[in-house]
Amino acid sequence: MSKPLTIHTSRTIMSSELIDVLNYPKNGLEYSHVMERNIFNKKTESSLKKTIRYLTQLYVFKKEDIRFKVLEDYWQHVSEEEKPLLAFLFAISKDYMLQESVPWVKSVPINDKAVIEGFEDKIKDQHPNRFSSKTLRSVAQNIASSWKQAGYIEGKVKNLRVKRTPSYLTVAFAFLMAYIDGARGEYMADHPSVKALDVSNEELHQLIKAAADRDLVRYNKSGSTMVISFENYLNRLQDGKS
Repeated sequence: MSKPLTIHTSRTIMSSELIDVLNYPKNGLEYSHVMERNIFNKKTESSLKKTIRYLTQLYVFKKEDIRFKVLEDYWQHVSEEEKPLLAFLFAISKDYMLQESVPWVKSVPINDKAVIEGFEDKIKDQHPNRFSSKTLRSVAQNIASSWKQAGYIEGKVKNLRVKRTPSYLTVAFAFLMAYIDGARGEYMADHPSVKALDVSNEELHQLIKAAADRDLVRYNKSGSTMVISFENYLNRLQDGKS
């Protein structure tokens, strides 16, 4: 069993750095070699190494990792504006501290403030006496920044909760993260990537149906029974035909 992962005690989801890496014309280079070129313009070798370490810890950058392989494929199809959300949905499938923040962020009414103290309270509930006050504030700010990068929170000072409407592509991706983690049927809706989506149940089914119409997923819903399968997509991906 793998150890629980979080980078939020030190970093955010680093969506801009991920965009730098995945948008870079590799021309046959490995991702590790791309990052070693300091495409992030870090000022020191130490800062560069830390950036590479945390990015790799979260996103892996290995073709044999099916989750990353899916991310790499979807990256070619989503808009530039949606790439931070894609990074977020990938990250939340792995990072337990980001997962723990979902209920509170989703409970904040649209146009209300998503205050840092709310993030702090959630962390203290989940991890009593784990962090000093200074570290607690830093972790809360990192988690809030990740949500902000994904488009759920806006403003440097006000931190207003805004609606982040996904496309059928990002909805399909969220369900695919659940599928990779072994969730099936109605249980897929309980996966962190799916729960984080800013849509009603009706909108969710409309968007996953739109993805099915484009052959990204096999989808069928009858009453309370839902069948979602990515077997055909994953087979095409493995065969290089996605």
